[in-house]
Amino acid sequence: MSGASNWPLSIGLFPPLQIVGSSCDVDPGIRIGILWTEHVDVSGLGVSGGVAWTTGDLSGIHVAGLYSRVEGDFSGLSFATFQNRVDGSGRGISLSAVSNVADTFSGLQLSLANVADELYGFQIGLYNEAGAAQGVQIGLFNSAGRMSGLQIGLSNYIDASAVPWLPVFNVSFSF
Repeated sequence: MSGASNWPLSIGLFPPLQIVGSSCDVDPGIRIGILWTEHVDVSGLGVSGGVAWTTGDLSGIHVAGLYSRVEGDFSGLSFATFQNRVDGSGRGISLSAVSNVADTFSGLQLSLANVADELYGFQIGLYNEAGAAQGVQIGLFNSAGRMSGLQIGLSNYIDASAVPWLPVFNVSFSF
């Protein structure tokens, strides 16, 4: 964890109107925010009606009404209506009605649009994109720079493949 003071519970309207300050950890514990909640490291259960922002690492179950942002690493289950964003590496399940974005993701991204620089696992949505992927992409439009795995969809593109663009499915082992 970050070395900031640890608290088992944080409840607030938005920073700075929350019981535990933004520079503190909620570890292990419960984080509840009405409009916006922000802390350094969080481990446990987090729920926010609007925005849930973690400036460090997050592990556990995380639900945000609109937007979830983790500037560090994420592990667990995350749900946001608009977008889940992980700046570090994510591991687990990321669910969103609109989009999931991660630098590196291992597990399942399920949304209308899924984007990862590196993917180890599954992307399921209308649009899926990975710079490098080991796994499966299922959607209308799938795109990968390099891939060791399978794409299933209307349009499938793997840049490093002998036949980069194929309808219905595309397979490559060029990771």
